[in-house]
Amino acid sequence: MATRRSREALIRQWSLVEQLSRSQRGVSVEQMRDHTGASRSTVYRDLGLLCEAGVPIESESINGEARYRLCSKALPPLGP
Repeated sequence: MATRRSREALIRQWSLVEQLSRSQRGVSVEQMRDHTGASRSTVYRDLGLLCEAGVPIESESINGEARYRLCSKALPPLGP
């Protein structure tokens, strides 16, 4: 049975995947923090875990800021 903390982490990570899938220009860590209410370190940890799980996340530096997005052809459209 999942613990409360693991359920919250899964919900937060799924929310990040949805946010990344909707963005064409990428999402900054600050935007992900605002979206999830998580700390900067938690966002980075979640990004790392999602990558380890096979979620195809790519990053690009735009005006000195790292922006993250899903690889466009790697996943089918996400939906409920």
